[in-house]
Amino acid sequence: MKPSCLIFLILSLAGVLGARPAFAQAAGELLLLDKGARAAALAGALCASPESGPFGFVYNPAGLAAQNVLAFGFEHNEWGQGMRGEYLAAASPLGSGTLAGALDYFSYGTLEVTDGNGRISGETLAPYLLGARSAYALWVRPRLAAGAQVDFYMENIGDFTELGGGLSVGAFWKSPWQGVSAGLTVRNLGLTRSGYSLPSRVILGCSWMNALVDRLALYLETGFNWVDSEAAVALAAEYQALSWLDLRLGYRPHLSMAETAPLGVTAGIGFHWQDWQLGYAVVPLGEWGWAHRLSLEMAIKPAPNLEQIPGKTAAVSSQPARKTAEDMAKQLAGVVRKRFELGLKQYQNGNYKAAIREWKMVLDIAPHHEETKEYIQKAENKWEALLDNYRQNARQARLQKDLAEEIMNWKDVLALVPGDQEAQQGLESAQKLVPAMAQAYYNAGLDDYSKGRYQEAIKNWEKVLALDPGHYKAMESIQKTKEKLIKIE
Repeated sequence: MKPSCLIFLILSLAGVLGARPAFAQAAGELLLLDKGARAAALAGALCASPESGPFGFVYNPAGLAAQNVLAFGFEHNEWGQGMRGEYLAAASPLGSGTLAGALDYFSYGTLEVTDGNGRISGETLAPYLLGARSAYALWVRPRLAAGAQVDFYMENIGDFTELGGGLSVGAFWKSPWQGVSAGLTVRNLGLTRSGYSLPSRVILGCSWMNALVDRLALYLETGFNWVDSEAAVALAAEYQALSWLDLRLGYRPHLSMAETAPLGVTAGIGFHWQDWQLGYAVVPLGEWGWAHRLSLEMAIKPAPNLEQIPGKTAAVSSQPARKTAEDMAKQLAGVVRKRFELGLKQYQNGNYKAAIREWKMVLDIAPHHEETKEYIQKAENKWEALLDNYRQNARQARLQKDLAEEIMNWKDVLALVPGDQEAQQGLESAQKLVPAMAQAYYNAGLDDYSKGRYQEAIKNWEKVLALDPGHYKAMESIQKTKEKLIKIE
């Protein structure tokens, strides 16, 4: 948001009679204020971030699909000139998707009213904006999520009230390339009651997790605001320096030549403690100088069902409470150790999905077991790499017309991701070609045999069996040819 818009708005509000149209038009820019300290520090480049949560869904509602726990977020901002803002949001899994909602409040402070000649009338106003938004997202394909968000807001200045509403839609795609995702969103499609268009824009972004080095994430996005015919670019980097500390840096230049455009450099840090996240950001506001942002986020994970933990015994009522708690803690520690070791064995044997299941059981009991979190990330990376390798092998085999290799790799993909659309279609397409290809190899073997090229004949018939293991003619031909070679020798 341009600082000039808010400055113009503040000055316009000084004269009530002429302020109403300016108020209705310029206040729509408030919808573009970044939500949450993390987003502010990353220059708002979260269109392709899978870590949506209670703050990020504003940038692309489709990112909510990756949110699998109940989470709350709160932000308070002091902007100077008596202005302040509050933001409260929540996101929760619901059915096959994730639902989120938020309340937004912005106070313009107390303003003195002037008459048409610029003289102070002695009257004061306290204009404000109150907004509400709701979003829902779900996975429509194994790697593709879609989401939508509806907004409603009300602005008030004295006896004048303006209403507005809008719609945002988005898509989030987790690519086959390790750690790379993309997002596309159209934000703020709507009008105010007075007929002013909201600051609608289309944004395309991408993100790269574990880029260049471990625990480094890079974000890039570009957008176009067709109401003001203005393009914009944002790029950012986020590095997890410690298990409890994130470092963030962003840059968002305005491509317009406005003198009041902000410098664009943003920065911040994030602190993690158990289920809590505290974020801080410092953001340039051009003529206003620097603004400081602070937000708090909390995730509520489901409590473990102790009755389903193997080896758990009921507490004896006659035992002291402390002894009972110590016994239960020991039992839980034993379960954690056992599940972790089972996951490690599966991981070492290449059964990455099975390993992840075991380790997620560990996190159900001990949510802050850092070593387990690290191993889950490693297993997910290896599983994704294995899946990508099977896909690439299948595609390459298709180009080389190696049906047997293509079929085998598509089956390997389906073993990892049952119902995968690309693998299912590829397998069905390849299997349709098997009879004709098997017959071609069989005929080639007969031709080689008739010309005395017995080894080449056997190789062709073995290709037949690779495609159709039950092809008895190929089996008989191989057996007879091998017997003939023994006699010749």
